[in-house]
Amino acid sequence: MKNGYLTVEVGLQNEGGGGGLQKLTMPVTYINHPRFAGLLDKAKDIYGYCSGAPGPLKLPCTVEEFINVKSLVERESGGSQ
Repeated sequence: MKNGYLTVEVGLQNEGGGGGLQKLTMPVTYINHPRFAGLLDKAKDIYGYCSGAPGPLKLPCTVEEFINVKSLVERESGGSQ
């Protein structure tokens, strides 16, 4: 993986299509964007994340929701990275 990017697991247990969790990448800088705050809060509530938690970051949202948030952040950041 390129430097400056992180892999997240995205998906819901009951998401249609049987796809389950999908691994997607995003720039690390997006994690501090206010649009991701809701997804991170939801992840903390569901998974109880704390600093230094092992394993990949899991975001409890649909893949479509993640892609929508990522696209909004890209537009607000002046383009894709």
